[in-house]
Amino acid sequence: MKQNTVILNAVKNLTPSVRDASASLSMTKSNGFSLVELAIVLVIIGLIVGGILTGQDLIRASELNSVIAEKNKFQTAINTFKIKYNGLPGDMNNAVSYWSTSANGDGDGAIETNNESYRAWQQLSLSGLISGAYTGTHTTGGSILDTNTPASALKPGGWAVFSDTAGWSDSPLAAAGINKLHLGVTRTTGIPIDDILTPQEANSIDSKIDDGLPTRGKMFGTWIGVADCISAATAAGVYNLSVTTATCGITFIIN
Repeated sequence: MKQNTVILNAVKNLTPSVRDASASLSMTKSNGFSLVELAIVLVIIGLIVGGILTGQDLIRASELNSVIAEKNKFQTAINTFKIKYNGLPGDMNNAVSYWSTSANGDGDGAIETNNESYRAWQQLSLSGLISGAYTGTHTTGGSILDTNTPASALKPGGWAVFSDTAGWSDSPLAAAGINKLHLGVTRTTGIPIDDILTPQEANSIDSKIDDGLPTRGKMFGTWIGVADCISAATAAGVYNLSVTTATCGITFIIN
């Protein structure tokens, strides 16, 4: 009996300590996370990040597909204009007889850079062959999207039409009088020709609508600055698929 009393007294003396430990564990649980909870949070974060990245890839893929549709739309508009008005937009020498707000070109069959290039979009719009309204003039800001240059769904790209032969060595694009439709980033000094695509992206578009070769066919991989878009600027060149930065523009022959 005496022994039982001693044990009871010992338990009573330990009770406050046990109570304090229990309270401490409860506080720790309420103020922190278990390893399982932390693991669940990390999984959720991973799923969110993965979803964002996948969404970005899908958006980019949609933008790349839109390039083909835009190219076809503009090329059809230019060809229709040529048949209807017996001249090229921007270059026709009797444009003011149709649209007093525009200006005449020199009628030589080549859409020269800047003045005729910008007027081409204006006259295509005035003729109702493309949507939008364009000033038809080169400004101090150069190419301005949806002002004197059509914007592309592939941001921040814009479209240019021109026949300039400079910088197209070792390529059919160098031939005089070859009118081109080009997708690039806008620039303050002129039409939008700065690089906008990675070589992989340019190759993907080229393979879908042409021959997949950057220096042959109807579509060409082109560049401004560092020549990383293709492996060699010759007839044997291929897209430099190891480069992952935007080093390519794309150019289409339209006549």
